[in-house]
Amino acid sequence: IIETMICEAFCKADDHFLLPGKDGKKVKMSEAIFDMTAYTHLSDRVFYTILASTDPELEEARKILHAVQRRKLYHCISQCNSPKDRVFKKGEVPRITKEIIKAKQHLEEENVPVLTEDDVCVQLVKFNYGMGDTNPVDNMRFYKKDQPNKAYKVRKEEVSRMLPDLFLEQSIRLYLRDANNRDKERTAAWCFKQWCEVNDCTTPRDASEHAISLTPLSLSQEPESLPASQTPSYPNVNGAFGCATPDHPGTVSQRLRFSG
Repeated sequence: IIETMICEAFCKADDHFLLPGKDGKKVKMSEAIFDMTAYTHLSDRVFYTILASTDPELEEARKILHAVQRRKLYHCISQCNSPKDRVFKKGEVPRITKEIIKAKQHLEEENVPVLTEDDVCVQLVKFNYGMGDTNPVDNMRFYKKDQPNKAYKVRKEEVSRMLPDLFLEQSIRLYLRDANNRDKERTAAWCFKQWCEVNDCTTPRDASEHAISLTPLSLSQEPESLPASQTPSYPNVNGAFGCATPDHPGTVSQRLRFSG
């Protein structure tokens, strides 16, 4: 999402932040690819020059870049997976955004906050094995030690029948630009759920639920320890069966190291 925010900032600054081009001509960032003199100035310094500027025309771009530096990023409120037989393209993002906003008209509640395309951001994320929706192993050749000059293919069934059939997955993520507006967050999440149902996507999940399911518990999230009176006691299994107390793996490794 940081890349998206930086792109939005540069788009807002495009008409007002000009680069010196050939023969002293001023060139927009979006047109610098056609002027190599201007293109050489299209470096990381653009980011910091906009941040340090006082031009009121660059206020919106400067505000977004400051948010990136302070890690006040757009808030991911929900996400889903696209249908197995369909992959959305980046060119469809404006249409998807409009359809999500349009779903608000079916929300039967009073005092529904106004939701516009400027409030939300749709991001398409694809995961694959490096070759789109195809199995990369299908394009590989293998050799045998007794036949080093003969290449052959290995079919998936020859390896295992438990290998995946799908090699591409696409996630559709919905972000809210104002992370502190809970009313718009609930409305946008509801609209996104309606859009997912219409387009046969998976049931959307809250981004926080998805993060918790994939992230180990931190020390602050671990359950509190029980009082000594409630702590269960376990019998000494080693002593009961006449076994010696097991060594720590580090102790064993030290013994082996010094015994040699």
